[in-house]
Amino acid sequence: MDLNRWPFIKILLGAITGLLVLFYCYGLNLGAIELLHFVVGVAALWLPLGGWLYLLLRDEVPDRTVRLAFSAGVSYALTTLFFFAAATLQVSWLFYCAQIGAGAGLILYVFKSRRTLASRARSLRRFDWILAALIAASMVVNVPVQSVWSDAPTGGMIYAGWPDQLYHVGQAYELARHVPPRQATIRGGTPERAYHHFMALTTMLVSRYAGQHDMLRAHLIYHYGLIQIFICLLLYAIGKTLAASRAAGYCTLALMYLAVPPAPNLWQVAPLFPYFYFTVFPHLTSGLDPVTLTSPQMYSGLVVLYAGLLGTLLLLERVFRRRRVPVVTFMTALTFAAVLLFRVHIAIAMLPAFVFVMLYLWRKKQQPAFLIAAFSTVAVAYLLYLEMRLPVYLHGTTNMHVGYNALNESVPFINTWPFSSQSHHYLRKLIAQPDVMKWAWEAISISMFSLLNIVGIPLLIATAIYLASQRARSIFGPFNFLVIYGIATSICFAIFLSSDYDKYSIGGQFPLHTRWYLFPFAGVALWTVWRFLQKRLFWPATIGTCLACLVVVAGFWYRIAGPISPLAKGIQQGTVRITADEWLAFIYLKTRTPPDSIVLTNRSWETQPFVLSGLAGRAAYLESPGNPVDWQALRLNPSDDRLALMTALRSSTSAEQFSRLLRSTPITHLLEFEDDPWPAHPPDCLTRLWESPQQKAVIWKVTPASHF
Repeated sequence: MDLNRWPFIKILLGAITGLLVLFYCYGLNLGAIELLHFVVGVAALWLPLGGWLYLLLRDEVPDRTVRLAFSAGVSYALTTLFFFAAATLQVSWLFYCAQIGAGAGLILYVFKSRRTLASRARSLRRFDWILAALIAASMVVNVPVQSVWSDAPTGGMIYAGWPDQLYHVGQAYELARHVPPRQATIRGGTPERAYHHFMALTTMLVSRYAGQHDMLRAHLIYHYGLIQIFICLLLYAIGKTLAASRAAGYCTLALMYLAVPPAPNLWQVAPLFPYFYFTVFPHLTSGLDPVTLTSPQMYSGLVVLYAGLLGTLLLLERVFRRRRVPVVTFMTALTFAAVLLFRVHIAIAMLPAFVFVMLYLWRKKQQPAFLIAAFSTVAVAYLLYLEMRLPVYLHGTTNMHVGYNALNESVPFINTWPFSSQSHHYLRKLIAQPDVMKWAWEAISISMFSLLNIVGIPLLIATAIYLASQRARSIFGPFNFLVIYGIATSICFAIFLSSDYDKYSIGGQFPLHTRWYLFPFAGVALWTVWRFLQKRLFWPATIGTCLACLVVVAGFWYRIAGPISPLAKGIQQGTVRITADEWLAFIYLKTRTPPDSIVLTNRSWETQPFVLSGLAGRAAYLESPGNPVDWQALRLNPSDDRLALMTALRSSTSAEQFSRLLRSTPITHLLEFEDDPWPAHPPDCLTRLWESPQQKAVIWKVTPASHF
């Protein structure tokens, strides 16, 4: 639709976009001054690299919107990678100097540019208001996900989100102090796992550049908002590149956040209509709920994944036209390497396939850029892996175990695919050997769960429609191999791969990524089906435009006014209310205690672990006993049983015993609440630092024995 012929529609879309942005800011209590700090900080963080990429790619990627999307996605991934490299080598100043130099050079280029004000005005007339309105609407429907942290009407704060959000916020606080992290925030004094923590590192950078000291707000409002914008841009660019149509790009974008029908209940629908079965593990058919609500690392990893996939599409399209794309190729290679520390599951599934694609193109086209890209991907990924092997991390957390991991036994929802019980009963009759049976059922259950519950029949059909197109076969064959390889390896690794200290964190989460490799095909398939119907039924283009508007408006209204998903409802049942005294205690710990403090509290937030480390920004002596860090540390050093020591502290019968036990730990501060006081307060061991106005919370400092 050419909006230049209908200026009033452009004005209407501009007004709608503006209203949606205002509604978004109102819903998140984002004032004008804070918004300005946020925009300036984000520009200072990502514009130096992203701006130069945008300029360097003018010849390789002529489409401005696609170029913008690719530059933004690559800058998101590589800025964090470059900062991490500089900080690990203890030359953080070099990163900041490079940022300042690149930003100054960009400003100088703009001033020296030959573009006139008239040409800039003409370019503004080509602004894509449809894309802007879709992005703004997508952000508005995600406001409930970002507003789980709020002020309580009676004072204090309310947190109604998933515990993992607080866990990653605690990691961001630790990374603000040390890169690499010196200690685990949920088990202070113990080394952190060799974890894919670039998501938390990016949150830290966003908070630092925007001047936001509340890391939870920086995570939920700032970082999540940016992730949504980047995913929308990247999905639009991927859909447009796959189908050579802006409409296909709009469809691909809208299917993620807006045109999202609810998934029917498994037991009500599957037995009756198995061939019209939608994915039911996520409540919504886009599969977005589990990611945004419970897995911020996967959400961040999608940006890097789609930036890499878009780069692959762009270089394949240019290769098909016999053009060279060295910048796109090299940036895509670095982006795929960076995904190792954004989301290790994606890296394990995709990196080998990408290297193989680069070697295939080098063999076929004899262009050294592809060989350099393959080598760069392997080299950077290997360096990141070596960093994860540093002794600063908890020993054994990079070790993988190959073998039967009993995932379908330890994770019950793996077996919740249609007709799973009937299939299991039939398989037991067919296979008598127990060892063969458990392997066969593991493979079948994980495969069916991934294909039926996570990917879903509609997305599989959409993939088949896309693969049947001439453009997919003639231009994007290596890309198709890349995504199908990602699906296959994710399922295979889920069957037999696990970390030595935890079965679920690696193997158990592989299936949850499968739909994201195929998701961009959904919008392309929808556009293909519409074109087919339009040609056969002679429908005018206005019918398609009206139907698209109705679907988007209905989807937007359903996401705003419809019922919340069962997953969100279940998470809200674990809402934790932080009283005014507790919140003041957290503020004191965060602002008035040494950064590397280790805090022990007598309060247990059972429904919401990681409250202390996530809100107070200090390492806890132990949160969520039995967590993977605690289990591995206890396995390495059985004498460091922190749960037993906490129990002994609470049951100590004398001040001397309490002091002896406390000084045998790395604890530096105690946070005590009046409802469950400590049995002793030895004057030679504890010094009172702070007391809440209502005298319901007290902070003590542990005095070392050598002090006297």
